[in-house]
Amino acid sequence: MQTAAADSLLRGWRDDLLSGRLSLAGFRQAVTAHVLQQIRCSEVSIWHFTGPVGQRRLVCVAANSQADGWHQRPYDDLLESQFGDYFDELSRTRIVRSDDAWADPRLAGFRDTLVERDVQSLLDVSFAVNGHIYGVIC
Repeated sequence: MQTAAADSLLRGWRDDLLSGRLSLAGFRQAVTAHVLQQIRCSEVSIWHFTGPVGQRRLVCVAANSQADGWHQRPYDDLLESQFGDYFDELSRTRIVRSDDAWADPRLAGFRDTLVERDVQSLLDVSFAVNGHIYGVIC
């Protein structure tokens, strides 16, 4: 999808959210379903950062997958103290991309989950709200 069309679609969902025509869960569902369809990947999730640097956690607020469909809060929180390399990479580059997720040292703490869910590659991109990193779309 072209950037202008995606921007227009996102603005429309934002306006619907702000006006009350769309719930926050509905907004998250629309975004994850759209990304899932456009990228043709197996799963899309949205995570929110909480806590100060050094004690941050990522909280999964939505996920949509080809196999399981839509879910709110489907995964346990990720703690910076447990997944420091991943948090560092996201903070430094704002993107974690891996073609071989099972062997990637930045993802070592996730390996069992990645293997269990057959996630062999991934693209995690952080996003900002008002200039501050707010969350991650995976």
